[in-house]
Amino acid sequence: MKKIVEMSIVAMGAWGLALVPSLSAFATTTHASLVTSKVIFQKAPITNPATLFYDAQHGISAIAHSPFHLSAEMINQQGQNVTKPFGVKIFSTTQLIKKEQFSNGEIEKDYITTGFAVANTASDPSYNNTNWDSTGAVEAWGTSYWNNVTVSGDSEIKLTKITGGWNNNDNLITLQSPKVTMSADGWSRNGGYVTNQNKVFYPSLFEYPFQYTYYAPSSWYSISANNTSGRSFGQKTDITLVRGTSTWSLYLNDLFEG
Repeated sequence: MKKIVEMSIVAMGAWGLALVPSLSAFATTTHASLVTSKVIFQKAPITNPATLFYDAQHGISAIAHSPFHLSAEMINQQGQNVTKPFGVKIFSTTQLIKKEQFSNGEIEKDYITTGFAVANTASDPSYNNTNWDSTGAVEAWGTSYWNNVTVSGDSEIKLTKITGGWNNNDNLITLQSPKVTMSADGWSRNGGYVTNQNKVFYPSLFEYPFQYTYYAPSSWYSISANNTSGRSFGQKTDITLVRGTSTWSLYLNDLFEG
């Protein structure tokens, strides 16, 4: 981000005058049309999955009704949906970590939205999958870092980073073939309709914990939060669960819906 420095004249007695930067004039720019800004709120993000899992389960969120639509399902090797037999549950939480006010009065807000999917893989169907690290469940989670600001009357959203992973608490289950899709396609005030703001990743499962972090390219445009046509904003993950000769795919989709 650019720094805007305004020079102030200060007296130096008999030595004359000197130019020094005025501290009050330092500002940052993120949107060219908004020019200058100042941070009016900021807090450290929560990144511990166990803490986020607790918050998601207990409805602790900066946004009462998340603009992201979270869904999850389990598909067996015959292509059948077995989400219900596996008791898949979903939870979501959003953090507000920063507010930045621009010279025209608009406020950009930085959010972090995390979605969880918990599959009951235990042989006991009564297993209650409400605890992190409890035996008999596989947990998938995905976190999207994004911001929102109104520019020229249109609410815009921008994806900056995604993180996530899988937590395997069933020693009879092996995880294989993870896949992560990050996308920020949709209508852009600057680039028109964009369809190339997406990337596919294949995280490593060689080292525990099974987590990933990917950054959106700085060249990606902000897209409209109001225009839903062709929009795909957020992340999708899938991973294969193997137990003996049986396999299942666990899908987690967490996309902005507005």
